[in-house]
Amino acid sequence: MLRLTIFVALLSAVTSAEVVDRVAVIVGKTVITESEILRQIRLVAFQNKEPLDFGNDNKRAIAEKLVEQALIRREIESNRYVLGDLPDVGEMLDQFKAERFKSDAEYQAALRQYGITEEELRAQLNWQLTLIPFIDIRFRPAVQLTQADVKDYYERELLPKWSSLTDKPPSLEEATPSIESILTSERADHALDRWLGQMRTQTRIRFRPEVFR
Repeated sequence: MLRLTIFVALLSAVTSAEVVDRVAVIVGKTVITESEILRQIRLVAFQNKEPLDFGNDNKRAIAEKLVEQALIRREIESNRYVLGDLPDVGEMLDQFKAERFKSDAEYQAALRQYGITEEELRAQLNWQLTLIPFIDIRFRPAVQLTQADVKDYYERELLPKWSSLTDKPPSLEEATPSIESILTSERADHALDRWLGQMRTQTRIRFRPEVFR
């Protein structure tokens, strides 16, 4: 009887763990669990200073972002991208804390409120630091700008913003380097979105509907 009781208890614990950490999405050979989605919801809300939202719509939206992350990670690993020396995640974390919190005690309290650890936050920031050079290496070199592109942005975006200011706007020549940087970043981001769309069509992605209802 004692053995049977222990077996039932163990079976109950395993079953409970499976319910808590159900498979939510399968991206090729990569599995995304429900607990990963819930953790990401907490991290995003913490970074954005937003209320926690575990509703099905937000769970699905966050799951979509984790699918994109899985596709990018696979691309980095399979093609062995050399991303160079990444910025120190510790410095990024210190800057984040200085901008958002008045004291370490307030920061620690916020971590507890959102149910995350500093190690999880570090991993989140490290991913964001990894994504930037990946986009730069993978997509920026293919961006081609013309002088007409720069002039159009100057007249359509920059000059109207300066119209309400008393200072004289910079000339087109003076503004060109900044405009080129902005346009290159925008087009690289658009190229990333198109690439992700292509990868989605080439990868078997299966969402478990029971997790999102």
